[in-house]
Order: sequence, then C-alpha cells, then structure tokens
Amino acid sequence: MTSLSRRSPGKTAKIPSTGLSRRQQLQRQRAGYVWRTLWHSGLSLGILTGLVMVIRQPLWYLTAPSQIQIQGQTLLTAADVQSKLTLSFPLTLWQVEPQAVKAALITDPPGLIQAVHLQRQILPPSLTVWIEERRLLAQATVNHVWGGIDGQGQWIPLADYPHLQHHPGIPKLQVVGWEYLSPSQWAQFLPLLAGSGIPIQTIEATPTQGVLLQTDLGRVHLGSLTSERLPEQLQALANMKNLGEYCQCQPQDIQRIDLTSPTRPTLELTPAAMARRGAAPPLPSAGLP
Repeated sequence: MTSLSRRSPGKTAKIPSTGLSRRQQLQRQRAGYVWRTLWHSGLSLGILTGLVMVIRQPLWYLTAPSQIQIQGQTLLTAADVQSKLTLSFPLTLWQVEPQAVKAALITDPPGLIQAVHLQRQILPPSLTVWIEERRLLAQATVNHVWGGIDGQGQWIPLADYPHLQHHPGIPKLQVVGWEYLSPSQWAQFLPLLAGSGIPIQTIEATPTQGVLLQTDLGRVHLGSLTSERLPEQLQALANMKNLGEYCQCQPQDIQRIDLTSPTRPTLELTPAAMARRGAAPPLPSAGLP
C-alpha cells in the first residue's frame, strides 16, 4: 500500500515563477509609464494654456501711440518719429518687429536717423524707441530741396521737417553746389572749413572756379581743394583777421581774396573802393598780419 505524503502544517509550499507573473510585471510597468506620460502631457498642456491666456491678457497690449516713447532725438520731435511708424493698434509687444521699425525710420537715400534700438517693457506695457540722429555740419539746398550735410559728406533731405529751419541745432553754415564735390571730399574738407578760425557763412563749390567762401573778411577764392593745400589756405585766412585795419577797407569793399596760392595771397577791391583809393595794395605773406 502506497503511503500518501502529507504537508507539514507549519510550512508553505513555494510556487515557482511562471510566464504569467512576468506578463503581470510588464503590464504594471506599461501602466506606470502611461500614467507618467499622461501626467507630463497634462502638465505641459496646462502650462502652455496658462502662457497663452497670460499673453492674451490686455496687460501685454499696446493700444495707443501714447504707449510708445521716443528717446535720443535732438532735432526731431517725438511726433516726427511717430509719424513714420507703421504700427496698427492694438497689438502685443511681441508683434512689434524690430526690423520693420528700423526699415520705417532708416530710409534710403540717407535720412536724419542713422540708428534705431527698441526696448520693450511689460508692466506697464510700453515700447521705447531709441534713435540716433546724424550730426549735421552745414545746410544745403539741392534741386530746390532744403537739407543738410552730415559728417560723411552725405546730403540729407529735410523738407519733411520744415520746423527745423529755425531750430537752434541746425548749423548756420550754408553750402552751395554740393553736387560739384563728392561726399568723400565734403567729408574731408567740410570739418576743416567749419572749424576754421574765421567765421564762414557760405561755402560755394563751382564747376569752373573751384571753391569760394563768404566770410567776415569778404569773399575768398580757394580754387580746387587739395588735402595738402587746404590747411595752408585756412592758416593764411586766419592770419588775415585784422585785414580791415591793414587795408583800411570794409568787407563790402573787397571783391575777392585770392588764396589759390596761400603763400602769395592777393586782394581785389571793388571798382568803387579802387576809385576811392587808387590802386589796391598787395597783401603781405601768410605769416604776417
């Protein structure tokens, strides 16, 4: 008779691992991964929705030109700059494109504005436009259009800003015949002429006689400008500051001061002055009064 084996009452039978328990572990892992993915997606969607809602709030909008501040200008007014902006209100701060603003303000041919920088402010919402103007050295009218000449010798049309004709920041020096010299020549010679010791009211460039100056001493003929000769001519002109005492004449008596040869300047008087005193005296060399 075969005896039946009995389990000991205090011992538990061991169940070996099977393929079923392995599948259960994989299912639990997949379920955990899905929940984590859903949680991350929901969180990201919530953050994105919140950002969109915040951006769409009125606090981020520009609704009027008064929210745009213009800074850095010395000649132009804020209204001058605002009139050139092509912004349609309302719009968000992020819809303002810097390149579009720069293209509207920096024109070709060159305008008075040479550089533009933008600064956004969130609270309260505003936009600051910083501009840099060209520095003008003289006024000039070209083809019946009033304008100015900057340090690069470029002519800048100013007809759109008639109020600048009486602005104290516009130089009094007048240039006639800007087109007869190149911008590079004006850039080289104009600072020297504007900074000479003798006040110059007008610089006239001509196609045949070169450059003529209208000064406190009278009309001065420089001829063709060269970088080597111009400093000598200006020094000779500065040495003539007491010319009226020397020749006993007034500026209106002087027909022309010829400085085409700065070491041998000559003086031409008007016919009326010549009649009063006979022959015109020769001027001393440039090194003398």
